[in-house]
Order: sequence, then C-alpha cells, then structure tokens
Amino acid sequence: MSARLVKEERLAVNGNRSFFLVTLFVVCLMNEKSLYLTLTPKTIELVPVVNVFTEIDSTNAESLRRIKRGERGGFLIASSAQSAGRGRRGREWLSSANAGLYMSLALPFPAAVTNLQALSLVTALSVHEALKSLYSLELQLKWPNDLLAENKKLAGILLERQQVEEGAVIVFGIGVNVNIPDSDKAQIDRPITDLSCLSGVAIEMNVLCGTIVNDLVDKVGLFCKKGFVPFQDRWNELDFYNGHEVAIEDGNSRTVGKSLGVDESGCLKLQSAKGAITIGSGEIMPSLKLLPDSDR
Repeated sequence: MSARLVKEERLAVNGNRSFFLVTLFVVCLMNEKSLYLTLTPKTIELVPVVNVFTEIDSTNAESLRRIKRGERGGFLIASSAQSAGRGRRGREWLSSANAGLYMSLALPFPAAVTNLQALSLVTALSVHEALKSLYSLELQLKWPNDLLAENKKLAGILLERQQVEEGAVIVFGIGVNVNIPDSDKAQIDRPITDLSCLSGVAIEMNVLCGTIVNDLVDKVGLFCKKGFVPFQDRWNELDFYNGHEVAIEDGNSRTVGKSLGVDESGCLKLQSAKGAITIGSGEIMPSLKLLPDSDR
C-alpha cells in the first residue's frame, strides 16, 4: 500500500506568543487492486470494471466518453488528480494531486425507473453514511447534494445522465475534500474543510472510495424498487437548512422563504410570501443560500 505524508503548518497565537503548529497526516493512495478488494460481491457484480488514474481531465468526462463509445455495464473511475474537474453550474472543482477523492460511478437504469434527479440526494446520503461510519463525523446535508461540516463544504456531487437505447446511464460524480492545500483554499470563494482536519487520522483512499460505492449501490437498488420515499425522513433529519430562512437563486430569479425540507420526490419545500411552493432539481440546479439574519 502506497502512502503520502502530508505536512500542514498553521500559525497559532497564545497570549503574546505566536508559533507554528505542524501537523502530519498520512494519506494512503489509491490503486486498482486495493480498491477492488474493498468492494462487496454485490458491488463487483454490478460494477465489474474499476480503473484508477494518476491524473485525468475529469472522471465524469471520461465516464461519458466511455458511454458514448458504447460501454453499458457498470464501471468505476477514480483518479488522484483532475486537470479539469467540474462541479455544479459549470464551476471548476479544484483537484490537486492527492488532495481529495475524485471518483465517478456509472450505472445503467432501465427506462421504467423515473425521478432520477432525486438520486443526487440519495448519493449525498451514501457519502454521509460512509464518512460517519469511517470517521464518526457529525455532518449535515445541503439540498440538493452537498455535505457540510459546521457549515463548511466537505464534499460535492455532480450527476450526469446519458440517454441510451435501453434507458439511461447515470454517472455519479463524487468529490470529497481529503487534505486541501492552502494554495487551493485561497482560490475557493466559500468556506471549506477536509477529512484530515476533521478526523485527525490517516485517510485510506481505497477504503474511503469503496465504502461510498458499496453504500451507494445498496441505496440505488432500494431507490429502483421504492423511489425516494425510504430516504425522505433521513434527508430531512440531516438537512442543515431545514426550518430556516433561505434564498433560492435560479438564473435571474430569487425566491425567499422558510425551508421545510424535501417531499417524497426529493423536491425542496419552501414556505414563501406567496404560499407553499416546491423547487425541483432539473437540468439546471438552483442555488440555495442561508439568509444572513437566520439564526444559524
């Protein structure tokens, strides 16, 4: 098993004294054999192909290229770095080497399965459960697909759908901050955190990736049978903004109201000045923000 020792220096102040705190983290790197060994028999049956790259433009972009070339079975792509990582709404996802988990899981879906947009929420729940089980972290969710720790972004999800003759193939793109360098933090316009800071333990990337994928495969199976309903209560329990005043921004429009969690289809419920409304998760996802005068 290969590993990288990460050194982090932080300026600390104690009274009139200033000094540097030096913290060492071990990040155990990914490889195909070790990652494959973390997968359950059920996952291997549905996801027989596993590829790990040292660097790639984007795991989602590579997944879509493979689907367009005719690949239809389930497959998993992970990389230690991305040169053109993508987030929602066309944002860049900074993906420096070994600073995060960058992965895409492609799964085929029959035409009979509907409400695929709710899979973003299901994916966020899988990442949450995996991180909680591995590192005992108390995390929150932000609709439709972010994970937060103390209102700082820890992970993000980008789902992309490719129509095929048999139905659709969904690419589940997942990025988890593991040990973000200060140079990257300075380029990000929102508060973020990472696993090394939160857990203080060595991060075994193969186990992290495999645990997420195993949980997601199980949840996708349940979703295909029963839809989003089995996940609704758990999402609302973990929703950081549930019960608070928020603003929904979608293009040039802005809607303000109280978040009431999500409904049985995964749409956000909002109590606005015009009454109760629901916000869907379509092709262009709206942006949700906590209002400054909220009590969080």
